[in-house]
Amino acid sequence: MSESTTAAADSASKPDAPSNITATPSEARSLRPPIKLFIPTLVLVVYWVLTEASYQIEMGMSYRFVTRMIWLLSMLLYFLGWGFTRRHFTFGQRGIAFCMLVGGPICASVFGHRSIDGMAAAMIGLPIAMTLSIAWLWISRDRSVRSELLGIGFASAVVFTVIALLRWDGLDGRQRAELSWRWTLSPEERFLQRAEHQVVSPADDSQTTLVATSNDWTSFRGGEREGVVAGVQLGEWSTATPREIWRQRVGPGWSSMIAVGDYLFTQEQRGDKEAVVCYDVHSGKEVWVHIPVTGGDRFNEALSGTGPRATPTFHENRIYAYAAKGLLECLDAVTGKSNWSHLLFSEFNASVPQWGSATSPTIVDDKVVVFVGGKNDNSLLAFDHRTGELRWHAPGGPISYSSPQVMTIAGERQIVMHDTEGLNGIRIIDGTRLWKHSGPYEMLFEPMIQPHQIDQDRLLINWDSGLLCLQVRRVDDAWQTSEIWRSTKMKPSFNDVVIHEGYVYGLDDGILCCVDLAKGQRQWKRGRYGFGQLLMLPELNELLVLTERGEVVRVALDPKEHREIGQLKAIEGKTWNHPILVQGKLIVRNGEEMDCFEIAPAIAKNTTSNSSPRVESGL
Repeated sequence: MSESTTAAADSASKPDAPSNITATPSEARSLRPPIKLFIPTLVLVVYWVLTEASYQIEMGMSYRFVTRMIWLLSMLLYFLGWGFTRRHFTFGQRGIAFCMLVGGPICASVFGHRSIDGMAAAMIGLPIAMTLSIAWLWISRDRSVRSELLGIGFASAVVFTVIALLRWDGLDGRQRAELSWRWTLSPEERFLQRAEHQVVSPADDSQTTLVATSNDWTSFRGGEREGVVAGVQLGEWSTATPREIWRQRVGPGWSSMIAVGDYLFTQEQRGDKEAVVCYDVHSGKEVWVHIPVTGGDRFNEALSGTGPRATPTFHENRIYAYAAKGLLECLDAVTGKSNWSHLLFSEFNASVPQWGSATSPTIVDDKVVVFVGGKNDNSLLAFDHRTGELRWHAPGGPISYSSPQVMTIAGERQIVMHDTEGLNGIRIIDGTRLWKHSGPYEMLFEPMIQPHQIDQDRLLINWDSGLLCLQVRRVDDAWQTSEIWRSTKMKPSFNDVVIHEGYVYGLDDGILCCVDLAKGQRQWKRGRYGFGQLLMLPELNELLVLTERGEVVRVALDPKEHREIGQLKAIEGKTWNHPILVQGKLIVRNGEEMDCFEIAPAIAKNTTSNSSPRVESGL
């Protein structure tokens, strides 16, 4: 045998010689770098804890949303980097795992319900899919790569298949997703499928004129927009629960209601159009439905839902209604026929706000005043309430969900408007800006509640994520503003407040709260009512709190303690709409139904101009 042949044989027999023998699965697993799961598991635990804490910790609505998005994005970016740097998998295997996770939201948006797009599917599903995937990697640590990848793919498939079977119904006040099975009828579909529902043509009764008296509810939150109802007497609810008079399904929308005599007016979605609807206040039956021919197109926003946001206003037999996409209409209150209209956003170079136009028209003297947010000093507009002719335009910011408020400050009656550039005092006769109080404003703040007048020169407004007490004075011919205090002890979000005997009461991030007006210090905070609305009954020293889930709770106006007096289950579903109390009737609504209760004897006196009118014929 040659030396070369012997050397080759010896070399082949040595243990460290290269081998072309295929390794067993267990040997292959032992050669792979072990996957380290402690830190990604910790990241997921922290993410879920922080997400749940965001629903409980006190913070403003916008801050909560942005904070949750930052946590979600940070978690996703971490796992993107972590996944592509694991040598446990080959580069191709990492790509397969990434495609399985990312493909889930795409498939869910393609095959799922139209209410869930790819972004929504990713926000809902990716944290769950990643959690299940990490859990599977813990379980399958001693198994093959194929087994690990199959587990990740199975987790993604299950999660996004379930999401494809769901319908997105928006968020609640604390921004928790509301989901339903896609094959169930939505409240809007149930409403449109009512056997008795028909689009009613406007009545032909031009010889009748509706005239309001001092006790009618003629505008958003009452005649003075303070949510105050005087002259009401309530019995003991423990012995005599308020009697339900009628219940009526309605179209989607966050509008409140107004009531004049036998007529109840509101705005709601009717298919592809927003409608102004008149109901009989005693029976809940439709009197007329006005659906515009031009404008009034359907507004939908994924987080807060479909439909109009503003509340109509009554004045001299006319209804003034402002649609979410900028249609301002003047209607005959008895017939529903249109007198005049404007497509404000297109006419005045403005954009539809993210949440839709939610500002209600304000009637002052012979003008109807609306916020538009247009450019070139077209932020606030005043029209002749009879003809619709533009009377003046005033400067301001681009966005507001508050409504123009009439006040008398330092002896001068004026319009106070709160928008993203500041608080403005506007002269009624010509739209001249008398004074302005500017920020500093932050990107996350958009005014959503009414400015409130404390006394002749002090105002209370929502500022950033809390409250601001502002002094407005006139020295000679110059106006001056100065801040008295700021407080984050109450964060009212889109839930308005009431003022009583030196204290302000409102919902602080969904919990009822009392703050003193002298320094902005919190007196107490109790009662988890969610993101509902309030009415104040000053003679009784009581609040009526309409909770986010449709209960009505009587609460004492007591700065020393939180004390419930009675409770009534009034309505089903998410309830953000403002209630009204008129003619002894408490009327509540949301985006699904409207309910009327006999809550008190007819109101004899009401200082906020909310009561029963007369109908005059032959005029």
